[in-house]
Amino acid sequence: MDIYVLLASVAIIVYFFFVATPYGNRHGFFSEASMPEDGQILPYFLMTTPPLAVYILFCILSLKRIAFLRWLNYPLIIFNIHLFSLFCLSAFNGGTIFWLILITGPVTLILIIVFLIIGLIKDLKYLRGKRRQ
Repeated sequence: MDIYVLLASVAIIVYFFFVATPYGNRHGFFSEASMPEDGQILPYFLMTTPPLAVYILFCILSLKRIAFLRWLNYPLIIFNIHLFSLFCLSAFNGGTIFWLILITGPVTLILIIVFLIIGLIKDLKYLRGKRRQ
Protein backbone atom coordinates (compact mmCIF):
# COMPACT_ATOMS: atom_id res chain seq x y z
CA MET A 1 0.00 0.00 0.00
CA ASP A 2 2.98 2.29 0.62
CA ILE A 3 3.90 2.61 -3.01
CA TYR A 4 0.27 3.08 -4.09
CA VAL A 5 -0.17 6.10 -1.85
CA LEU A 6 3.12 7.49 -3.10
CA LEU A 7 2.07 6.94 -6.72
CA ALA A 8 -1.33 8.55 -6.05
CA SER A 9 0.45 11.55 -4.55
CA VAL A 10 2.73 11.89 -7.56
CA ALA A 11 -0.22 11.41 -9.94
CA ILE A 12 -2.24 14.20 -8.33
CA ILE A 13 0.78 16.52 -8.40
CA VAL A 14 1.26 15.80 -12.11
CA TYR A 15 -2.46 16.26 -12.79
CA PHE A 16 -2.73 19.57 -10.99
CA PHE A 17 0.48 21.05 -12.38
CA PHE A 18 0.11 19.88 -15.99
CA VAL A 19 -3.68 19.88 -16.49
CA ALA A 20 -5.52 22.04 -13.95
CA THR A 21 -2.94 24.82 -13.51
CA PRO A 22 -2.55 25.67 -17.22
CA TYR A 23 -6.35 25.69 -17.59
CA GLY A 24 -6.77 27.92 -14.54
CA ASN A 25 -4.00 30.22 -15.69
CA ARG A 26 -5.60 30.65 -19.13
CA HIS A 27 -8.93 31.63 -17.60
CA GLY A 28 -7.75 33.99 -14.85
CA PHE A 29 -8.11 31.79 -11.77
CA PHE A 30 -4.69 32.76 -10.42
CA SER A 31 -4.80 36.49 -11.05
CA GLU A 32 -5.34 38.74 -8.06
CA ALA A 33 -6.37 41.64 -10.25
CA SER A 34 -9.38 39.97 -11.86
CA MET A 35 -12.09 37.46 -11.10
CA PRO A 36 -12.22 34.19 -13.03
CA GLU A 37 -14.29 34.06 -16.21
CA ASP A 38 -17.91 33.25 -15.34
CA GLY A 39 -18.39 30.47 -17.87
CA GLN A 40 -15.24 28.70 -16.72
CA ILE A 41 -15.90 28.51 -12.97
CA LEU A 42 -17.95 25.29 -13.02
CA PRO A 43 -15.61 23.40 -15.40
CA TYR A 44 -12.58 24.42 -13.32
CA PHE A 45 -14.37 23.46 -10.10
CA LEU A 46 -15.24 20.06 -11.58
CA MET A 47 -11.69 19.73 -12.88
CA THR A 48 -10.10 20.29 -9.46
CA THR A 49 -12.47 19.29 -6.68
CA PRO A 50 -13.44 15.66 -7.56
CA PRO A 51 -9.79 14.54 -8.09
CA LEU A 52 -8.80 16.10 -4.78
CA ALA A 53 -11.80 14.55 -3.01
CA VAL A 54 -10.95 11.10 -4.40
CA TYR A 55 -7.31 11.56 -3.38
CA ILE A 56 -8.29 12.57 0.16
CA LEU A 57 -10.68 9.60 0.44
CA PHE A 58 -8.00 7.23 -0.86
CA CYS A 59 -5.46 8.60 1.61
CA ILE A 60 -7.88 8.32 4.54
CA LEU A 61 -8.70 4.72 3.66
CA SER A 62 -5.03 3.81 3.08
CA LEU A 63 -3.41 5.69 5.96
CA LYS A 64 -3.57 2.83 8.47
CA ARG A 65 -2.15 0.35 5.95
CA ILE A 66 1.01 2.33 5.19
CA ALA A 67 3.83 0.28 6.70
CA PHE A 68 6.91 1.81 5.13
CA LEU A 69 7.93 5.07 3.43
CA ARG A 70 5.94 7.02 5.98
CA TRP A 71 8.65 9.67 6.09
CA LEU A 72 7.80 10.45 2.46
CA ASN A 73 4.07 9.73 2.36
CA TYR A 74 2.94 11.73 5.39
CA PRO A 75 4.48 15.09 4.42
CA LEU A 76 3.49 14.63 0.78
CA ILE A 77 -0.14 14.01 1.73
CA ILE A 78 -0.20 17.13 3.91
CA PHE A 79 1.43 19.23 1.19
CA ASN A 80 -0.95 17.99 -1.51
CA ILE A 81 -4.08 18.54 0.54
CA HIS A 82 -3.00 22.02 1.59
CA LEU A 83 -1.88 23.30 -1.80
CA PHE A 84 -4.52 21.69 -3.96
CA SER A 85 -7.40 22.65 -1.68
CA LEU A 86 -6.29 26.25 -2.29
CA PHE A 87 -6.39 25.50 -6.02
CA CYS A 88 -9.97 24.29 -5.61
CA LEU A 89 -10.93 27.37 -3.61
CA SER A 90 -9.51 29.63 -6.31
CA ALA A 91 -12.54 28.66 -8.42
CA PHE A 92 -14.63 30.98 -6.25
CA ASN A 93 -12.37 33.96 -5.53
CA GLY A 94 -9.61 33.70 -8.07
CA GLY A 95 -6.01 34.42 -7.09
CA THR A 96 -6.95 36.27 -3.92
CA ILE A 97 -7.40 32.93 -2.21
CA PHE A 98 -3.64 32.41 -2.37
CA TRP A 99 -3.23 35.04 0.34
CA LEU A 100 -4.36 32.22 2.63
CA ILE A 101 -0.94 30.69 2.06
CA LEU A 102 0.52 33.48 4.19
CA ILE A 103 -1.79 32.48 7.02
CA THR A 104 -1.87 28.71 6.66
CA GLY A 105 1.59 28.19 5.16
CA PRO A 106 3.59 28.32 8.41
CA VAL A 107 1.18 25.91 10.12
CA THR A 108 1.41 23.53 7.18
CA LEU A 109 5.20 23.78 7.14
CA ILE A 110 5.33 22.91 10.84
CA LEU A 111 2.95 19.96 10.24
CA ILE A 112 5.10 18.73 7.36
CA ILE A 113 8.22 18.81 9.53
CA VAL A 114 6.45 17.11 12.46
CA PHE A 115 5.02 14.34 10.26
CA LEU A 116 8.37 13.91 8.54
CA ILE A 117 9.93 13.20 11.94
CA ILE A 118 7.02 10.95 12.98
CA GLY A 119 7.35 9.06 9.68
CA LEU A 120 11.10 8.65 10.14
CA ILE A 121 10.63 7.29 13.66
CA LYS A 122 7.96 4.81 12.52
CA ASP A 123 10.05 3.71 9.51
CA LEU A 124 13.07 3.11 11.75
CA LYS A 125 10.92 1.01 14.11
CA TYR A 126 9.62 -0.92 11.11
CA LEU A 127 13.15 -1.56 9.83
CA ARG A 128 14.35 -2.68 13.27
CA GLY A 129 11.43 -5.08 13.49
CA LYS A 130 12.19 -6.49 10.06
CA ARG A 131 15.87 -6.90 10.90
CA ARG A 132 15.08 -8.93 14.03
CA GLN A 133 12.91 -11.37 12.11
